[in-house]
Amino acid sequence: MTMYELWDRSTGNRLGAFQTPVDALQIVCEIVEKEGDASIDNLVLGMEDETGASMPLMEGAELLKQAKRTRLATAG
Repeated sequence: MTMYELWDRSTGNRLGAFQTPVDALQIVCEIVEKEGDASIDNLVLGMEDETGASMPLMEGAELLKQAKRTRLATAG
């Protein structure tokens, strides 16, 4: 099963594992709202596939842009 992971690059800590990227992107928005815009510079969204291999998908400004788009699309 594919999992999406949110990492804090500054600490090397995984902030969470999620079944969908939408769930991870929601957390990105919450972190930026709480900690400020500069916090996005430390966040990386990655994916772990069925074999356990991890790869980064998005980070920084691109990640925030996608998180905001996703939040608008799922608001209702």
